[in-house]
Amino acid sequence: LVSAEFPNIKLAYVKSDVLPEVAAQNQVFTAPTILVFFDGREYIRKSRNIGISELHEAISRPYEMLFE
Repeated sequence: LVSAEFPNIKLAYVKSDVLPEVAAQNQVFTAPTILVFFDGREYIRKSRNIGISELHEAISRPYEMLFE
C-alpha cells in the first residue's frame, strides 16, 4: 500500500525486542507503533489501533506538498 501509492517514502521495520536501543531513541514503548518522518522530522505517530484509511489520509497531505 505505502510503497505503491507513496513511492518516495522508504520503509523500515524495527523489532523492538531485538533492537531496544532504536525503540528507546524514538520513544516507542508500545507495539505496533508507526512513525512517519518528512524532511527528518517526525510528522505522524500512531500506536496500537491504526486504521489504514486514517494513516493514508494523514500521509497524503504532506506527501502531496513535498513530492507532487
